[in-house]
Amino acid sequence: MKNDFYIITGTRLKELREENKFTQEYIAKILHVTQTAYGKYELGQRPIPFHLASRLSDLYNISLDYIAGK
Repeated sequence: MKNDFYIITGTRLKELREENKFTQEYIAKILHVTQTAYGKYELGQRPIPFHLASRLSDLYNISLDYIAGK
């Protein structure tokens, strides 16, 4: 269950990034994390912290619910 949530969230993050033609490196710089760490969020290998998901929801002008797969 927990892993499914990470995968859904990661898939949404990747889709949003690609739709906006951003690189992982660019998003990682905005979030002040490494590209490797951000890549793990997209792959569902690591949960994205709330404060970072919140920053992305502002960047993409979407809700946190959308990022969470709702």
